[in-house]
Formats: sequence, C-alpha cells, structure tokens
Amino acid sequence: MVLTVVLTVVLTVVLALSGWPSAAAAPVDSADHAALLAEGEAALSAGRIDQALRRFERAASVAHTADTELALVRTYLQAGDYRQATAFSAHTAGAHRQVVEGAALYAGLLAIGGQQEAAYRLLDEASARFPSAPMLAAMRRWIAAPGGEQESVLQSVRLAPYASGPATPRGARVVGSGVLIDQGRHALVPLEGLEGLHRASALQVRNGLGQTADARVLRREPALGVALLALTPALVGRSLPRALGDTAHEVALPVAAGRDPFPGSPGYVVEFPPSGEACPAWPRLHSGFHGAVEGGKGQRGLGIGLPAGPRGGPVLDAAGQWAGLTLRRGGVDWLLPVSVLRRGFAPLIGTPAADGPPASPAPRASVDAVYEGALRMALQVIAAPRGGMRR
Repeated sequence: MVLTVVLTVVLTVVLALSGWPSAAAAPVDSADHAALLAEGEAALSAGRIDQALRRFERAASVAHTADTELALVRTYLQAGDYRQATAFSAHTAGAHRQVVEGAALYAGLLAIGGQQEAAYRLLDEASARFPSAPMLAAMRRWIAAPGGEQESVLQSVRLAPYASGPATPRGARVVGSGVLIDQGRHALVPLEGLEGLHRASALQVRNGLGQTADARVLRREPALGVALLALTPALVGRSLPRALGDTAHEVALPVAAGRDPFPGSPGYVVEFPPSGEACPAWPRLHSGFHGAVEGGKGQRGLGIGLPAGPRGGPVLDAAGQWAGLTLRRGGVDWLLPVSVLRRGFAPLIGTPAADGPPASPAPRASVDAVYEGALRMALQVIAAPRGGMRR
C-alpha cells in the first residue's frame, strides 16, 4: 500500500513536470484541443512530420485523451520510429482500456512487425471487454488478409502511412517490390516486375514510410535477374527531433552484411502485401531460417515462408543486416545474396571488410529493430502510363 502511494506520487510529479495534465488539471478547452488535432493531421498528411508532432504534443498538454495518443503513435511511425510507436501504442492500449481504437492500432502494429500471435492474443483480450466491437473483427481480417481494401470501420486508426514526394499518376499499379540502396539514391528491383511494361511507362518507388520517388532504369542485369533504378529525389530518412533545439540527422539504411547468412540461421524478409492499386502501405515482416545452397546450381533457397504476393523485398540476417533480396523462379523463392549483388553493384553497396581473422558475429537484433530498419529499405515498385494525370 505504501509503495503504491509512493509510486502514484512520483508518477504525478513526473507528469506535472513534463507538462502532462493530471486529474486535477484545469478544465479542457475542447475547441483548442480539436483545432490542434486537426492542424496536426493536416501537417502529417502533407509530410510535415515535425510540425505534426509539435501540434499533437500541444494537444496532449491540453488533454490526456486516447485520440491524441493515437495521433502521436502514427506520427512516430510516419517518421520511421517503429519501436517508439509500438511502445507508446502499448501505453495507450493499457491506459485507455475503455477505448477500442487503442487495442486495435496496437494489434495492427504488432502484426506488421512479425508478431501476429501477440496481436491475436491482444485482440482476444480486448474482445472480452468489447464483445461486439466490429473494429476488432475487422482488424482480425486485416491481419489475416492484408492485401484487401481497408474496411471503413478501421479508418479512424489509419493502417497505412501518408504518401509524400512526387504525386502518383492515375492508373498506376504496384508491379513488384524492391530494395533501397546507396543511401536512397538507387534501388534494385527484380526484372520480373518490369517485364511486359510498355516503354512509355512511368516508374516510381515508395518505401514503408510513404516516401515516393520517380525512377528510371539505369541498367538491367539479366544474369542476376535484377535492374538498377536511379531515383529522384533520393529517399533520405531523417530522425525526428525529440525536443526543441534538437537537430535532425540522416538515418542510415541497414548495413550490407559482410558474409552471406549461414544456412539454417535465423533471418527475416520484409515484403508488401499484394495490391493492385498504388496506395501507400506498411510492409510485413516474416521470420524463419535461411535456406541452403542448391547443389549444382549455386542458388540459395530462401527458406523463409512467404504468402502470395510480390517479391524483391529485402532479406535480413539475425543482426538486422541486409543479406540480399527475394526472387521467384519456377514457382520457388530464392535469395539473391549481397555477395552476388556486389559483383555488379559494389560501388553502390560497399565492399566487405578486408580478409583477415573471422570477425565476431554481430549481436542479434530485436525483431522490432529489424523491422524499423527495413521500413525505409523495402520498396513498392509502381508503374503507370507516362503522361497520365498525377493525383
């Protein structure tokens, strides 16, 4: 009892010092709060993430409400900070148990980061409190079949990033996946996704944060089964300032592994769900164990099971390092490892460390850290008739 009182007092003091309203705070100015939320959402949809964050933080200082916290969660994720987004979403789901949206969004974030079982357990627990909530049933369907159109009941939690950068032409469609390299200036994509496209087709790529760039084919490598794209503008990620006076810095893409992953070692693939329309989306993380080299062919089996959908997304090792990309040939998924890609694209990928004594293996990364790095790296490849009206 004494410990509970002490913790309560400490928490109250911390919240007061941080500007967070307590139960004894002044009455909420609902008009100011609503205006701040609207301004923040407008800034977020326009790609002004810093401005959105400041508006939502001011709204939180006015009222400790679930809708404000959900907006902050989506802002963190739009900025690429998946770990902070999930941590804050867990807080929101626990602190606002009377609001079904908190549990729904948290379950969605767990699912895209490869933690589907945890997401389903969360929904089971929430269903005991909201036995007839259509949002929870819709979230189950979205997790199980992510490629479909988002149901209207889920619109309040917005399970996708906002698109930013060049507008996408009307009639555009997703034709495959790709991997961002060279700190956002180039991309590697499977040739399969480019086959059948008219020469007049306009190409774009978009990452898991909604950042979009126009693309053009620099060269094709039929022996490898990939093409190199040049991007305009470069998809450069920047950190989200945490306090006034902070300076944003460029966030590096996952480093290319110096050695191919050992067969049977843990690994990950990040791919976008199948989608005909060129809408922004969060990719999904899939985990498993790296496959072995096929005897006589020199090809690496992927080993990690994937649902139906595009291929070409990044493959990562247990340390979260980029290990290659996925290809599908003859109905089988293969790993095109970084060691092979370096033969044709070494200046854009970087060379491994000089030969010497074997280096100690990099420490294993947490699943949420792996996904956070891949959000910037995984790409949708988008094609549209050139000259089409942009939207």
